[in-house]
Amino acid sequence: MATISRGTGRPQQRRARGAVSDAGTRDLESGESEEARQLRSKYQSKLVTAKELFPDWTDEDILYAIHEANGDVEVAIVRMSEGKSLRASPL
Repeated sequence: MATISRGTGRPQQRRARGAVSDAGTRDLESGESEEARQLRSKYQSKLVTAKELFPDWTDEDILYAIHEANGDVEVAIVRMSEGKSLRASPL
């Protein structure tokens, strides 16, 4: 069951780690929300860049971080590295 993460407006849910997708990123696309699918189509190339630096983060968490940075992957990466963009998924 998804709950809203405090202060982020992002759904928080446990997700299984999945197989490698076409873009070389790990996640189960079939378990994604419609919003996450839209973000994936919008930010696919930026997701690949950020995923190289944060391989333990889920695709969804990275997509939301990029979205919160208004699509600026560099800003998203800085926020992620400083802990200002939080992961919704557990480790």
